[in-house]
Amino acid sequence: MVGIAALAGWLWLLVGPSSQDSLVDPAQEAVTPAIQALCSELGDSPAEDLGPLLQRGFEVYVAEMRAFRARSAMQIAEALHDRARATWSAISLASAKRRAGADGGGVRVLQDQIEHTEPGPDWVALYEALALACDGAGLRELQLDALGHAYAKGGTDAQQILGGLALREGRWQEAGRLFGGLVDRALVGSREPEPWALPGWGLSLLETMP
Repeated sequence: MVGIAALAGWLWLLVGPSSQDSLVDPAQEAVTPAIQALCSELGDSPAEDLGPLLQRGFEVYVAEMRAFRARSAMQIAEALHDRARATWSAISLASAKRRAGADGGGVRVLQDQIEHTEPGPDWVALYEALALACDGAGLRELQLDALGHAYAKGGTDAQQILGGLALREGRWQEAGRLFGGLVDRALVGSREPEPWALPGWGLSLLETMP
């Protein structure tokens, strides 16, 4: 339903504000009857009618995430993933759990999906999403393991995250190598670099300035 090329665009949901920054406190948020009805419909619909319903459910999920209604988004995402069991639904559910402050739950969702995914673009996207979920949950060793898996298979989001970690920890040369590699690759391919590549590369050069 959601193409792999679009998955990186949705990863902002994982690194977006957690429940502490949300406009709506998940504990105080009421799930509307319309959301509950949609979730019931997702659970009860026959497989042959599921495609358009998954699309509609995903659109509602995105709207709820953008409105910072984490509890509603998480309920929809759980219903979507129960039926789809796909890369996009696993990442969506992990994103909603992060927004609700339940990063550990998102980690488990992604780990389970990885176990049922063959190596390839989906597998890389799941490991990159897992790395971001681990960052929110404070699982440093698991985060680095996930980044290593994705980076070894050419994951550019993993390379950006590793560059960001290097910047955060003052490893300027390492950050420059990671972000600079992305910039060089984009120039060779005559395309725009990844969103964090140029800013990250520029920040890595600050250490060399007088």
